[in-house]
Amino acid sequence: YMQHWHALKGSPATATAQAVLALQKTMTSARQERLAQQLDTCAGGFAQGELVTGALDLYAIIEALLPVLPPEPPAAVLAECATDLARFDPDRLEVILLSLHTLDIALRRLQQSGLHHAEVSLHTPS
Repeated sequence: YMQHWHALKGSPATATAQAVLALQKTMTSARQERLAQQLDTCAGGFAQGELVTGALDLYAIIEALLPVLPPEPPAAVLAECATDLARFDPDRLEVILLSLHTLDIALRRLQQSGLHHAEVSLHTPS
């Protein structure tokens, strides 16, 4: 977490895009094409330096995932992160970092529990 914090402070666009692309790679290998595509869109926004756009894409991804996540601490943290991302302030990079870190944990747990049984349906705005 702290290593990512230093990278995020140094180059927010690059660090966030790389973190989202790592999540996308995990979801591609889990055959979650819709989720991988939405993560790719999110990474693109961050890579272009559009932190607000990337944050809103991340918000949409989290909101779409919350119904399929087990009621464990990562889901509760992501729900709070989603609230903060919906009204994202570019000076609050820690919200993005916490969201990405927790999303990574939640997606890995979901993948281990058989994510393929519940294809994530992302009905998010383009």
